[in-house]
Amino acid sequence: MNLSNPQLERSYLQLVLDMPEALDAGVSPEHMTEAINRATHAAMIAVRMRGEPLDTVTVGHELERRGFDRGSVAQQFDAIRQAPLVSTKAAAQVLRGLHEQRSLYEQATLGASLAVEAKVDEARDVLARAAFGATSALEVFSIRQAVESAFVEFERVVNAQQTSYLRLGLCETLDNLLTVGPGDTVIIAAETNTGKSSLVFSSVASLETRGIPSGLVSIEDPKEDWGAKALGHFGEMNTTAFWAGKVSQSEWLQATNAVNQITSRPQHARMAVAKSGTLEEVCQAMSVLVRVHGARILFVDYIQAIQHAMKGATRKQEVDTVYRRLQATARLLGVPLVLTSQLSRGEDDNREPTVKRLKESGDLENGAQVIMLVWVDKRDAESNGWANAPVRLKVAKLKRAPERPRVMFTRGPGGVLHEVEWREPVGKTSMFT
Repeated sequence: MNLSNPQLERSYLQLVLDMPEALDAGVSPEHMTEAINRATHAAMIAVRMRGEPLDTVTVGHELERRGFDRGSVAQQFDAIRQAPLVSTKAAAQVLRGLHEQRSLYEQATLGASLAVEAKVDEARDVLARAAFGATSALEVFSIRQAVESAFVEFERVVNAQQTSYLRLGLCETLDNLLTVGPGDTVIIAAETNTGKSSLVFSSVASLETRGIPSGLVSIEDPKEDWGAKALGHFGEMNTTAFWAGKVSQSEWLQATNAVNQITSRPQHARMAVAKSGTLEEVCQAMSVLVRVHGARILFVDYIQAIQHAMKGATRKQEVDTVYRRLQATARLLGVPLVLTSQLSRGEDDNREPTVKRLKESGDLENGAQVIMLVWVDKRDAESNGWANAPVRLKVAKLKRAPERPRVMFTRGPGGVLHEVEWREPVGKTSMFT
């Protein structure tokens, strides 16, 4: 019985050399059965995590660093070049399937041997895990695989420590003030449709421009919504007209040019949509974005949309549990976490929000290093209309600095926020907190 396909493994590695985005197909080094193929895949991941071009030179140097001599490396690349061409999707599906078959076979063999030894309870447990697909929770690996995994992780930690603090890049006023390091938590809280997702994308876009890998987990907004934000930010397009289907020929040409410019630039940001919205799926996505795609900072949009039912618990207790789990996951991964949250509606819309309006607040306000509150003043909305009203932001909590700056934005094409000089709302005055 043959449960391995080294030739297909090399075909997949050839795909990665030709199209580095093939690394996003969900194949891991442990899916490879030949040691040289596993090492080559791990080397490719390490090269991309460093932001280097992924080619035979950089991967070859990485393999030599891992103890392979030049002759073996040259033979490996020759074998990869001779491998038949396949599609990324098909190769990834087969490699994952073979890995699952091997896992099931190992579990079944172990269960049978335990049964022969009259260890019935242990055999039943092993076979039950195999039958219900729980083998993924039990990872079996060799010393070599453990060492390779540790080396990749060591390299990630070392690279992160070299530039451990990141500027969020939300706007010029906050750029040097808001720096975050591994394990830090930033909360951006706003009422619905106020601009918290746009602020998140502004930070992602700033990191992208600076060549810093980031990861974003979206709970509600689909892929195309984030694509529209990218077109608005990088292409200065009014995507609202496109959603309405009212586009002129010149606007369509502008969109085509913007798409070409965006897709031709290096891609450092990675995004994932947690379709089920469960806490487990969100944490898994966070881990994949860091461990597989090299993200150095994570964004999660937004906490109240994450599902985590707890019997007998209040909604506040559920949100606190979700928050602690997200925070623990980010700390385990060694990256900062930027988390968006909803603000509850205030009784007086002319009043600046406070952290007390964090929806289902509890651990949220206590555990974060930075809390930013975003709102639209009712007086601005009455004067200009909601869509044209400026978006206001204040830093309500900042552990590393005494300043509590306030920033004002106008909304540009596609909902892009542009910083402007702060001015007080015009209308009936109120006491600000």
